[in-house]
Amino acid sequence: MLHITLMTNTLVNTFRAIPEMPTYLANGDVQNIIPYIDAAPTPNHLLGKVYGLKSGQVLVAFEGTEFNEGGEDMSEFSHRFIAYLRSAPDTSLQDMSMALINGIPTGSNLRWRLMCLLPELYTANLLRVFRETDSQMIDYFGIEVELKEKGDA
Repeated sequence: MLHITLMTNTLVNTFRAIPEMPTYLANGDVQNIIPYIDAAPTPNHLLGKVYGLKSGQVLVAFEGTEFNEGGEDMSEFSHRFIAYLRSAPDTSLQDMSMALINGIPTGSNLRWRLMCLLPELYTANLLRVFRETDSQMIDYFGIEVELKEKGDA
């Protein structure tokens, strides 16, 4: 199984390479696309991080892994990640999500979701896009992505 941190950082770096994203990020800074990594001594509190997301930020977080066994040498890990989005003031959250979903990273001619982001992975699967409202009645979007490994690495 590939390391979760590697896949999280790969998604973050891929999203940072989409030329349209700075339009929707605070101060136009791609560093506002942030990986959520469960690591000591930082408390593991994803919901708190999502709640604390500021306008113009994206948080990319690992959600879970399933192991699918399909017979001889056909096992694979299937990993789910969610990018949580809050658009910058005076920009559209819906437009931000579309820029991310359809983004073509610099140096590529394919949308990121049609690329093998790592040699050990198949192309990404976009599972769903959803809207949530936090306790302060502020909306954010989530984009759920599946990354499947090419076997049991």
